[in-house]
Amino acid sequence: MIIYWFSEIKWGYLKTRKQQILSRFPISDQIIFIEPVSRITANKYSLQNHRPVYNITIPHLRSIANSLLLYLINIKFVRKIISRIATTWFLVIQFFNFNRPNIVVTSNVYWIDTIICLKNKYPDVKIIYDCNDNPLAFSTIPSSTREYFLRTISTANKIVIPHKSYTQFIPELYLNKVKIISNGVDYNVFQSKKKFLNLFEQISDPILMYVGAISDWFDYNLVKAISKELNDVQIFLLGPVGKSSILKVHELILEKNISHIPSVPHNKIIDYLHYANVCIIPFLKSELTSTILPNKIFEYSAAGKPCVMTKFNNYLDEFEKYLFISNNIGEFISNIKNNIESPPKKSQLKEFASQYDWKDISKTYHAYLLNIIDE
Repeated sequence: MIIYWFSEIKWGYLKTRKQQILSRFPISDQIIFIEPVSRITANKYSLQNHRPVYNITIPHLRSIANSLLLYLINIKFVRKIISRIATTWFLVIQFFNFNRPNIVVTSNVYWIDTIICLKNKYPDVKIIYDCNDNPLAFSTIPSSTREYFLRTISTANKIVIPHKSYTQFIPELYLNKVKIISNGVDYNVFQSKKKFLNLFEQISDPILMYVGAISDWFDYNLVKAISKELNDVQIFLLGPVGKSSILKVHELILEKNISHIPSVPHNKIIDYLHYANVCIIPFLKSELTSTILPNKIFEYSAAGKPCVMTKFNNYLDEFEKYLFISNNIGEFISNIKNNIESPPKKSQLKEFASQYDWKDISKTYHAYLLNIIDE
């Protein structure tokens, strides 16, 4: 199977849903992964071989924090030029390097003009929109993003989402295209034995831990309230910090019981989680978070750690048997205390997480694509 995948993140970024699913596809497949330009992660303008994935960077429209650049790409004429350059760039690379695709998948709505060109060139090729985030919920997007989003879902033959909550922002007209394929966890990675980490061996207090990116969706006030109310607990925040959140994180770590550790390699996360008594997801409820299904829900559970979280997504109540969903600060702190004093059975949490192994989810996704091709 030859797949063209137009992505909104780079292949070498954090190990997200796309990397987990695609890296497990059969080695006989060929996945051409078109990634965006970045100032943080290295740009690769020639094909990189990560069989079955071959990634290459092609600049295109994207969310931008710089107000001047955002102003410029909000001009229709500028967007058209960028889109035509990107399409031409892609088609030239395709001509010299790629065979005809069996299927085209996009998780980046800004590539729709190129995808329509491919559809005109290969009328029988199916188009899949892998919708793993609400593209309209980010603050740094071009004002025309809704137009790109609507054109993408109307052009796509099918729309893949990780959870039913994502149907909140997909117009009812297109719900008949939707297929739910969940997020998950690299289950075996989270079963490794405990390794000695000197940092934590010196701590006798209970440990709270958050693992993941820290940005606008993070509830800094909640974390500060926890640190003051539970001053005999050590709080560790593990993960990269967004540009807009650097000062807020600096303010947090002024508290004597809050520490921040920069990004930890995915296969090393379990070494830190072993030391946690309770894991947390302190997210604000927003347009973005109200539909997300965080992988860390399954990762915490796979490690046998109780997860205390805010009620940022009302649809996650289906997991309330395994998660501790809190309606307010008082309830969040109470859930932490209860789980420190009387944690749930690790075996129960691990059994829950094992049902969402990326290994099985990848097989499901692959079989689904083959089925769409055969249709």
